[in-house]
Amino acid sequence: MTQPRRRETTVASTRPTAQPPNRPTGEPADTVWVTSPLYRLGFSTRGGVLVSAQLLQYQSFASGDSAQRVQLVPIERRSSPTSSCRRGGGDTVSLADWSFRPSASSVTVRDSATLSFDADQGGARVTIEYRFPS
Repeated sequence: MTQPRRRETTVASTRPTAQPPNRPTGEPADTVWVTSPLYRLGFSTRGGVLVSAQLLQYQSFASGDSAQRVQLVPIERRSSPTSSCRRGGGDTVSLADWSFRPSASSVTVRDSATLSFDADQGGARVTIEYRFPS
């Protein structure tokens, strides 16, 4: 006697999910590095935010990282950076999925330096400027 085959049925739920909508992010993000004798900072072209901050004269004591320099940006923030800005009317706009154009591919801080990021989206223009004193 043969056993009947088990048949599985999937029912689609009509209830909304708690997940955010899947937005296209366009081109992949690059990291722009700013280096001085004391630190090395990484800024993402996605959102124009800080994603890495290393202190070059200090070694990490975190388990598994002992051969690395101290990293001040938590891993969660490095994998999904967020940023926002406030518009003239008081509305806050998320910049997390904006692609920014950096003023330089890398910056070496000697006396002082500036790194800026520009983006245009939906008729709006945003400029983020970082200044690094000597």
